[in-house]
Amino acid sequence: FVLTFYFQAPIWVLMVCMLWIPLYYIGIPIWTERKWRQFEREFAYRFPNQDYDGLLSYYKGQWFLRQFGPRAEMLEKLALIYKAMGRLRDAERILEQAIQLAERRAREKFLLNLGQIKFELGKFDEAEQIYKRLMRRTPHLAGAHLKLTLIKAHRGEDLKRTIATLENELPRATGDDKGRIEAALEAAREKA
Repeated sequence: FVLTFYFQAPIWVLMVCMLWIPLYYIGIPIWTERKWRQFEREFAYRFPNQDYDGLLSYYKGQWFLRQFGPRAEMLEKLALIYKAMGRLRDAERILEQAIQLAERRAREKFLLNLGQIKFELGKFDEAEQIYKRLMRRTPHLAGAHLKLTLIKAHRGEDLKRTIATLENELPRATGDDKGRIEAALEAAREKA
């Protein structure tokens, strides 16, 4: 005796065919979360160690995450890798895609990164628009305020106020920003 339904197939065949439902709605999210945590650990280890080529090949091997994972965050990680490798134009293009896919709460971080890339590419007008947009949303965002001041120094606008702001920011600055502030201060003092 074999139970059959409308399809004239035994019930066990129908049950096997229906296994995709729990796999898709339960299994894939669990697997995706596990793979995402693994990817973030690998990124957190390799990125500070400047293993960008290895990280890029690791990223390219993550087809499952690129298909089912958080796409905007994956694109942001790729843009960070490209930026660290000096491929700023690729990073700019990828980050613009990530911003379109991102949820509202993640866009500010992506916009700040995009503004920094545009600043480094010398696209000061576009960077200024991004930073002003960020300042309207989050006025206390120090990174955007500093970059706007650096853009003003580069253009030679409002030099006294720009110099005062940069001198105020210099003791707190670290890394690349410290070098940019020092160079901008020197240039602004020569123009003033």
